[in-house]
Amino acid sequence: MYLQPRYLTIDEVKPYLEGKVTFADSSSCNQGIPDDQFGELIAFGESALERDFSPYFKIPFQTTDGANWLQLPPETIALLKKLLINRACLQTLRQAFGSNTNVRGDNFEKKCEAEYIALKDTLFQQKPNGIFLFPPANGLALSDTGINYNNVLPGGKNVPLGGNLPSALSYARTRLNNPGCSFWYRYVIR
Repeated sequence: MYLQPRYLTIDEVKPYLEGKVTFADSSSCNQGIPDDQFGELIAFGESALERDFSPYFKIPFQTTDGANWLQLPPETIALLKKLLINRACLQTLRQAFGSNTNVRGDNFEKKCEAEYIALKDTLFQQKPNGIFLFPPANGLALSDTGINYNNVLPGGKNVPLGGNLPSALSYARTRLNNPGCSFWYRYVIR
């Protein structure tokens, strides 16, 4: 039993890999990747992207009100699809590019990876106070257990956790960021 992609279809990814990876033809028994295996490689790529995004966004991807990710604004869907396709292509290229020829796909793989990292880094880039430099993907639900969960007060005001900023929150900030300073830790160890 093969895993199935959650966000993409085989037909959405195949055009990006035409001429670089050989796909099995359903009418003949050639040496290419069968659709079931290709779907699993896409699912592995999607899973890797979810791991990368889980500190920032809810997984599986969803809107802020919990609806399916396809209900997101078109620009957010386009961004996610681009990232998903890059990740699926990387996974497939690493597994199957040139496996039955003497051609190597290192340059194309590096290009896909560089584009993926650039998009991801732009999306995650933050100011020193924890506020996103660029607005996060519009409508995409932020994680309630990840990196940005602890630096937002109930009113939505970002609070920089960590650092040496004197404030009324310095005691809490120290306790959240340094487990060695927590009361529980001192009580148990000493």
